[in-house]
Formats: sequence, C-alpha cells, structure tokens
Amino acid sequence: MKPHVSGLFQHPRCPYVSIEVMRKIKIGRSLFDIHRLSFDGIDSKQVATIFHELEAQNDRNAVIVATSIIDDILNSRIRSLVKCGSPKDHNALFADNGPFASMYCKIEWLYCIGELPSSIRKDIHIIRKLRNDAAHKWHNFDFSNEIYSKLLKRISLYRLIDSFKEIVKKEEQLSSEDYVWMENRTCFDHMVSLLIILLSKEITNGGKA
Repeated sequence: MKPHVSGLFQHPRCPYVSIEVMRKIKIGRSLFDIHRLSFDGIDSKQVATIFHELEAQNDRNAVIVATSIIDDILNSRIRSLVKCGSPKDHNALFADNGPFASMYCKIEWLYCIGELPSSIRKDIHIIRKLRNDAAHKWHNFDFSNEIYSKLLKRISLYRLIDSFKEIVKKEEQLSSEDYVWMENRTCFDHMVSLLIILLSKEITNGGKA
C-alpha cells in the first residue's frame, strides 16, 4: 500500500515522501503575495475570504457555491443595465421562460455588449461545465478525476498556479530538484477566488478593469 501524502510538497524522486508544511498557513501567506505582486487594486482579504469559504466545502459543493456567487454577480450587472420596466418586469427576465433563464445566456449577452472580456467569458463557461457535472454526479464528483484536471488547466488563471509555486519554492528555499505540488481542488479554490474578484471589478467598470 502506498503511504498517504498529506503535505503540500512532493519530491519527484520519492513521490510518496512529502515535506510536511502547514497547508493553511502556507497557502494563506502565498495567496497574499501572489495577488499583491500580480494584480494592482486587488484586495487580498476579499480573495482570502472567498477562498476559505470554498475550502470549507466538499468538491461538489465548492463548485456549486462558486457558480452561485458568479451567477449572482452576472444577475446584478444585468439588472443594473435594464433601464425600463417595473421590478416585476425585471424579475421576469430571469424566470424559467425568460431570456436570462440560463447562465449561458447571461454570459453570452454580457460578452456581446462588451461587459465581459473573452478570457473571463471562457473561464466562466468552464466553471459552468464543472457545475453541470457536479449537479448530475452528486455522489461521485471528485477533482482528482483526470477529466476535471484537464478542464482546470484550460482556465486562463491557471498560469498563476506556476507563479504561486515559484513563490512557495522561494519562501521554503527549496532546491531546483524539489517539486511543488498542489492538488486540483486547491488550484480550483485559488483560481475561482481570484476570478470572482476580477469578475466583480470587470462588471463594476463595464468590462474595462
């Protein structure tokens, strides 16, 4: 039987021997560094709040919660763009037979009127795909699945994972032979936390953040 790996790092020559690191402390510290260095105007505390909310969930619920937050942001922006009609009329837009009944329609409409950049549009669609799978696989949704690993790597913000690993590597003063490992679930929590804040800024600034 293979030993259980509980640390943040694994050595390539001995993949089942881990360097024990307190995961939450290390992630919390590096989360602040990578956002401060890479994104001006991003509040690292807001990102950390969302991260810890997702971290507290199981894989399936983390996807559902993240998608719900994103959907609320899209709804708020669409409502802010509607200039005529009563609140009842506005609510009808999101009813089952309304034009914004689906998340897909909200994403595409906001993109077509210049409210969403193409990269964020693509990323949200990937998360929407994950949400659809999670909704239909309530007892068997697991980020360790290779299918989801490939989907995560298609998210634009995945490039930040390598930057994150380099920061951790420098902080731990690891050698060039050491490999920083991060599980898919942690990658998801990091990327989506930042995506939600970036989406909020894009929406607030009309797609020009």
